[in-house]
Amino acid sequence: MFVAGYCRWQRWARWDRARPSLRTPEGRSTVRLLAYRVARRTRPASSLGPLIAMNDSASESEPIPGADEIAVRLQSESPGERARGVHLLRYLEDPDRFNTLMNMLEDVDSQVRYAAVTLFATVGGYDRQRTKEAMLQVLRNEQEEATVRAGASDTLGALRMHEVLPDLEDAFRNSKDWVVRFSVIAALGELGAREAFPLLEEALQLGAEEPLVQLAAIGALGDLGDPRALPLLEPLLQSKDRSVAERAQIALDILKTKLDAPPDSK
Repeated sequence: MFVAGYCRWQRWARWDRARPSLRTPEGRSTVRLLAYRVARRTRPASSLGPLIAMNDSASESEPIPGADEIAVRLQSESPGERARGVHLLRYLEDPDRFNTLMNMLEDVDSQVRYAAVTLFATVGGYDRQRTKEAMLQVLRNEQEEATVRAGASDTLGALRMHEVLPDLEDAFRNSKDWVVRFSVIAALGELGAREAFPLLEEALQLGAEEPLVQLAAIGALGDLGDPRALPLLEPLLQSKDRSVAERAQIALDILKTKLDAPPDSK
């Protein structure tokens, strides 16, 4: 969900240095983009600060490409060019776009696969069954880069695929990589499935061990609209960690709004 404070950015920086290959075509960190994509759906735009600047500025003046230009990029020997080609697929019509995107999931380069996985959050509704199967295959593949797997989890959440709840829970418990666990918890919040409450409660207790996963759990508990989250979130308002306290306040505001809403609007 929301990653707050400059101390959090230091953790992103350590991840970037450890895995420099996971970059967008523009050289931006795919892990930060993952956090941005989740945060933008759960936070007011004014609160995202540098995340918005990092992600929005690159596409504002981008000309609309033709199909031939996209095809040339997708066939390039350069991973960066192929990733740009995947990014530009959003301008094509289905089914061509969808089928091409499926093929790019098999690319040899992780940044290309990441670009393909994340674009399914936008175009996956064309064929939800095939999208679900493809994203679960990525998520379950322990040989895949963690950021690509996390992108698949985020896409499943964005498409509100409630039937994958058991698969997300399995991914959380079986993965030792925090970025996968972070994205799974964020996706559970987006699904809004109260069956996920025990796992979110467990993730909330991670604290210093996995602080970013804890932040994701705080936000997800707010999204569930489950009154059981109140006694878990309220004590966090007094946390010495400002990012935890702020995220708890936001989550409580969301939760209370959901609890006060008429039954037919929840």
